[in-house]
Amino acid sequence: MASNIFVCVPCAIDHIDIQASVWCRECQETLCDSCNKQHKRVNVCKNHYTIAVDILPSKEVLKSLSSNQCPEHTNSSAVLYCLDHDEPCCSKCLVQNAKHNKCKNESIQEASKNVKHSTILSCISNDIEDMHITLSQLNSSTDLNLQNIDSNCKDIISKFTSMKENIITKLDECENKLVKELKLQQEEVVAKVMHQNERANKVMNAIEKCSTELEFAKSHGSNEQILLHAFKVQKTIKACSDDLEQVALTSNVYNLEIEGFQNDLAELVEPPVSISISQSTIVHKARNLLQAQFVSIGSVQPILSKFTLSESLQLNKVHQRSIGVVLSEDEHIILYNDSSTSILKCSATLERIASCRMKGTYTAIVSLSGRKRIYFVNLRTMHKQEKSISLPDVIGGIHATADKILAGSASRLYLLNHNGQILSTFEAINATKWNAIRYVRLCENDTILYSDSKAVYVYSLDQQNKCLYTCTDTLDSGIEDIEIDTEGNIYVLLPGKSEVITMSSTKPEQTFLGEKDGLSYPKAMCFNTTCNTLLVVNSSGLHLSIFKKEFS
Repeated sequence: MASNIFVCVPCAIDHIDIQASVWCRECQETLCDSCNKQHKRVNVCKNHYTIAVDILPSKEVLKSLSSNQCPEHTNSSAVLYCLDHDEPCCSKCLVQNAKHNKCKNESIQEASKNVKHSTILSCISNDIEDMHITLSQLNSSTDLNLQNIDSNCKDIISKFTSMKENIITKLDECENKLVKELKLQQEEVVAKVMHQNERANKVMNAIEKCSTELEFAKSHGSNEQILLHAFKVQKTIKACSDDLEQVALTSNVYNLEIEGFQNDLAELVEPPVSISISQSTIVHKARNLLQAQFVSIGSVQPILSKFTLSESLQLNKVHQRSIGVVLSEDEHIILYNDSSTSILKCSATLERIASCRMKGTYTAIVSLSGRKRIYFVNLRTMHKQEKSISLPDVIGGIHATADKILAGSASRLYLLNHNGQILSTFEAINATKWNAIRYVRLCENDTILYSDSKAVYVYSLDQQNKCLYTCTDTLDSGIEDIEIDTEGNIYVLLPGKSEVITMSSTKPEQTFLGEKDGLSYPKAMCFNTTCNTLLVVNSSGLHLSIFKKEFS
């Protein structure tokens, strides 16, 4: 409050800088002591409602209460209230073809008569109350997190201390290693917990500000001012609720546990001990909001289009092994080679535009395939960025969208953001060291598509993280690539059979393209939805075949 210094408006007009002491609701101006005395002497103003500026919660709420502008036309006053859309409007909103041209309206004075007991204030209060409950849980989880982490760490060290009496020499070495790892894990988890708390406090401060300003408006504002201010606060509360839902969704309750603990002295020669972290989440459930749902691919009714070969282009020999093909954001063809870690950018006619080479082995490119470390290459400029992301496991397949990356290892899938933060981890079905994940796709509705050498799987997760659909058909030829179109059809590349087969959750697999269509040991494929074409690296990497969609 002390930082809110208000200047007397009438004095400021005369270029005199004097601090104001009161605010007049009707005049919507701040006044100094002298001007307030003159204000009280004028018959028109002597009964105006004034309050001390010391109790004003912020300059923002004063600005909001003093503004009666229309949400659609900021240079017009909101003198009406639309009963069909439940929002303020002005005379410009009633002209022909305007938003409220055919709506039922009444004056803002009439609409605001019982605003203090209205639904909009009730809904805002309910939302603030709901967020207070969730924030309380988040704050409690912070204390519980810190207590659990400290208690878990002490318990783990205690177990090793008791075991130390049996094999003191070997245990000293093991204990030192464990304590070092435990400290790193503790620092990491505590940092995450404090970050969660910081994000929660940011939301709390925002809604406390809204709550304070709303209470002030209810106590001191006119009915018209309260209604208009409530309409603005409702939007802010909705944004806070969305932020809080994200905070709660990414907040966890952590526990440190010891794995591989052995009491048998004979097995303590090389004890396989490590620290693991288990976690649970807090969910924010707003009364007026629907929770986000993952949508199954099967919910889309597949429509299978016919494609025919339109042209075939000769490829350079460097791209004839371990080749892949994708489209860049500016819709150029990107050919990449895992063994030589080279990337080539071409036009639609395969005219060479630019290229770059990744140094070192085990590299991966965002939105392309890779194996160990994820590097970022701007496919528009073909410049390699400095940052990179490391994962615990060797990467077998990778795919990226505008804000997320899906990486598949030998037996699990990692969903992470572009900053490297792991959002979720999923165990793959039937994946082993010898039957590892090879290709992954992250669809627009957060559905996950992946394959090993013999099968294709679709993960569409609800809030209980259950698998919704699995394709378990045995394919008698090794898979080289997978794709999905906007209709929900899944495409599988089988070089041994020179086929592209298609399947969906509602239809069994069927041959989509084969030898009769011009396929011969295809190596990679991707869709160009803008041009309605399917790009296939054909003839063991010798040609790029372009199949064009037929329209009936």
